[in-house]
Amino acid sequence: MSSSPAPTAAARHRPSLPQAIRAALLGVPLLAALAMVTPAHAYDAASTPQSATALSGVQVTAPIARESDSVTKTDTPIIEIPQSVSVITAEQLSQRGIQGIEEAVWYTAGAQGGGYGADARSDWMLVRGFTPARYLDGLALPEGSGTSITRIEPYGLERLEVIKGPSSVVYGAMPPGGMVNMVSKRPTAQPLHEVGVEVGSFDLRQGTFDFAGPLNDAGTLLYRLTGLARNSDTMTDYIKDDRYYLAPALTWKPDDNTSLTLLSRYQKAETASGAGFLPAEGTLLPSPHGKIPRDRFTGEPGQNDYDKTLASIGYEFHHDFANGLAFNQNLRYGTADVDNNGANVGAFGLL
Repeated sequence: MSSSPAPTAAARHRPSLPQAIRAALLGVPLLAALAMVTPAHAYDAASTPQSATALSGVQVTAPIARESDSVTKTDTPIIEIPQSVSVITAEQLSQRGIQGIEEAVWYTAGAQGGGYGADARSDWMLVRGFTPARYLDGLALPEGSGTSITRIEPYGLERLEVIKGPSSVVYGAMPPGGMVNMVSKRPTAQPLHEVGVEVGSFDLRQGTFDFAGPLNDAGTLLYRLTGLARNSDTMTDYIKDDRYYLAPALTWKPDDNTSLTLLSRYQKAETASGAGFLPAEGTLLPSPHGKIPRDRFTGEPGQNDYDKTLASIGYEFHHDFANGLAFNQNLRYGTADVDNNGANVGAFGLL
């Protein structure tokens, strides 16, 4: 004969499952009543509600490019291109006060500019972690090595296209990160007369002009003349950022289906090396000698001059045969000259 232990005091007062469900259901109406009473008192205390005010519509506009001929070399809308492409327009370059191509990609997803800090000699960029191929008007630019990388004057561009991912099918051998295609300013059918004078930090003094329009009454000859002269210091002592740029362009358009555009460019940059590449101690880490100032020059004044001269001339030909068939051809001849006084002195010795 077996016997079960006597129930404890807690077990005798614990409700059974049916009793717990019945108690929960009985409490629901009470909670609902409290929820209805509370807003009623708040409404009584509030003042008489006013009539609703209808707000006028707000329209947001932005300089968003909708087409890019760099990816497929056709006039395909960006929304139909199965590849990531970002376009920085001339209006965006102007409004942001871009001084270099590396600054133009600062707000572009997947791209990085100026990874080595301020450097007036070249533009340092990364696209998806790789150094991108650099193109001007659909043709490759000479890469060189180190600071001899081609630097294009942003004032002479009408847009900048960053194509992410490999594009070898269209352009041949290509880095896995992508490419950057810079598009020069073209002649326009509408007259354009722009003259600008700028002053800024580091004793910046700059003058620009941009003229364009038809050369005859028929509108078959169009021209554009863009120029810039700049005299400026930089954030680093003994380093200047002087530039001279001139770009004439001419378009012959006998009809709506045929056009021939001549593009030429001359630019010279006078600067120096001896900035950046500082040690971790004194910059990120503490140093017994104190913090290294941002304007510290690590070269030798007079020896670290770095002058770069670029010149090119070429053409673009287009003929539309209709029904989606067109013929395009472009060619460019260019020269590049770098004068660095034989050798520059830097933080790691001779450069």
